[in-house]
Amino acid sequence: MNFNPDMLDASRMRYLRGFLSAMCVFLVLWFVRFFLRAGDFNQTTFGLIILGGLLIMLVLMGYFQTQLVIINLKISRDPAIEKAVNDELYHVCLMRAWKPAFITTASTTVGLALTAFIYPVIDLMFVALTGVIAGSFAYLLSLYLYWRAA
Repeated sequence: MNFNPDMLDASRMRYLRGFLSAMCVFLVLWFVRFFLRAGDFNQTTFGLIILGGLLIMLVLMGYFQTQLVIINLKISRDPAIEKAVNDELYHVCLMRAWKPAFITTASTTVGLALTAFIYPVIDLMFVALTGVIAGSFAYLLSLYLYWRAA
């Protein structure tokens, strides 16, 4: 199999950008759905539209993640392409992306935990899940931005 490393790298970044876009919309809908829980808005048509948007974003995120896995499998099958695409610069971007991810996870968790004292609808499962989701979003966004700037 002869794949162009530049084409694979561009495809990987394009699918990562699509995944990040879907995840950003998912996070916005996630917060709206959860914070409107106090007024029983989730049982209305507006709440069902938000739920539908969440499900659509999950399907889109699954599609983009599947495409990323397929591209990474193509890259890992050929050692020369893997060395060209996953070079030292890419690994440096991977390492640098951990710091914003950790800061985002910690600040989101602390911020939502403090908000839980004021806003009684927030439960600890929402705090924990949102911290993890926001941290993974920050990691992938940082990776994308560092790699694009390089």
